[in-house]
Amino acid sequence: MRKISNEGRYEATVIFAEVRQSENTGKFFVSLGFKTDDGECIYTRLYLTDKAIEHSVKKLRDAFDFDGDFGNIESCVLDKRCKIVVAERESENCKTFLDVKYINRIGFNSSVEPSEISRLSDEARRVISSENSPF
Repeated sequence: MRKISNEGRYEATVIFAEVRQSENTGKFFVSLGFKTDDGECIYTRLYLTDKAIEHSVKKLRDAFDFDGDFGNIESCVLDKRCKIVVAERESENCKTFLDVKYINRIGFNSSVEPSEISRLSDEARRVISSENSPF
């Protein structure tokens, strides 16, 4: 399989998912592999360090409804469709490479419920009326 060679947005399928530990640093991470509709592939790591785990879990939950059980990460994400954004990144030794910057759900429902529209409109009117206040 060919590697993705250009930055951009791609629809892809998860072809690999596994929790691993770096031999060099000892850090845990989720290794994910993606295959685009054009047959190109890219792999990325979502680190599970104290500093990064919240961000990594949020990505997995938002894109794949991850339930927090790393024991079933493969069944949760393998063969699932998603949108990825691939961008250039610089490594610690100053070399650039392509990496997955964003993982998004396909078909995310961005429509807003009427009750939320009403609530947001009320808030907007409150802001506008406070701007017109002489105080």
